[in-house]
Amino acid sequence: MLEDEKEKKKSNLPVIITCLVTALCFTVVGFSVRGVLDDGKAKCKVDEGTTEQEEKKEENTSEAKDDVPYSDKLVYSTYGDVLNIYVIDNGYVYYKTSASSFVGLNVCSTKEEYCKGNPTYNNDMNKIEGLENIKRLKFVTDLNASDERFVLYAIAKDGDVYKVDGSKVEKTELKNIYDLTYVDYDESYYEFSTLDGKTIKEEAKSNGLVTKKVEE
Repeated sequence: MLEDEKEKKKSNLPVIITCLVTALCFTVVGFSVRGVLDDGKAKCKVDEGTTEQEEKKEENTSEAKDDVPYSDKLVYSTYGDVLNIYVIDNGYVYYKTSASSFVGLNVCSTKEEYCKGNPTYNNDMNKIEGLENIKRLKFVTDLNASDERFVLYAIAKDGDVYKVDGSKVEKTELKNIYDLTYVDYDESYYEFSTLDGKTIKEEAKSNGLVTKKVEE
């Protein structure tokens, strides 16, 4: 009798062990699968976040991208043996002429104390009042002049255009201008591109006035 019970217990032992091992395997597999799924979700969230950040970065980069060449931000003239320099900084225009210096413009650093304290060598530029949000400077031949004079146009972001002579500013009647693209010496006109993608020509007149030609 006792021997029969012992035999039954022995015969049931492998079954019990098998059941325990199977249950343990299912438990481990379940945790593993859940871990993989959780990792996958976390990875997706990280990827989505990274993608959004990259898109925002690209948008900010594209907005910050400056399509204006340096030649439209810094212009100079040596007409009449006088060196005039104009430069755009943060939408404002600064001006310097060698006519106001005893030795003219030179390589003396504006940050060096001796140069800053000596007006003869001081190359600090003067801010031109009346000009704001300027995007381009165009220094071109003055078609209204009888000699080889030049005229400086300052084009603002909103499309307004100003004529600049030294520190003097005169607002023109031009509106919605993006850039001055061409000067025609034979037919005597300036060609401008507009903010809405059109082209207009401003014709120089003998009396010094500039009148608009037909838009193209």
